[in-house]
Amino acid sequence: MTGDRAAPRLYPQAPLLGVSIALFREDAVLLIKRAKPPFENYYSLPGGLVEAGERLEDAARRELWEEVEMRAGPLLFNQHAEMIQRDADGAIKHHYVVASFTGSWESGDGCVSEEASEILWTMPSALTRLPLTPGLAGVIEAAKLIFMETGVRD
Repeated sequence: MTGDRAAPRLYPQAPLLGVSIALFREDAVLLIKRAKPPFENYYSLPGGLVEAGERLEDAARRELWEEVEMRAGPLLFNQHAEMIQRDADGAIKHHYVVASFTGSWESGDGCVSEEASEILWTMPSALTRLPLTPGLAGVIEAAKLIFMETGVRD
């Protein structure tokens, strides 16, 4: 989002719409270490907010490029995920609804950015050893099933 049209991310009046991609390269999934709150220093999928007038898939591809300079092949919708975080007084500090996609790596060696302080290709079975954003393991498991069953990598 750009300029002062950007919706406030802290204490929003309504949920903010985001996207993510579970990108697979062979059997490994791409994770980024978040460089900013919320969940700074936790691993997550590349993604971010959808801009007004932007299709969800286009937003996912844009965010993948902006965060790690990679491109994806065909994408399929995986599932939606919600993240609601309250402050100590119970007020809603963050509320995101994220449309998650899955697909295969197409190109780009990847690089860190303001959003991603680290890039990691890992096997889904190794996720339990990493600090993950809430619900991420389930999103990746569902994405891997879609990825394997549909041949989205072709």
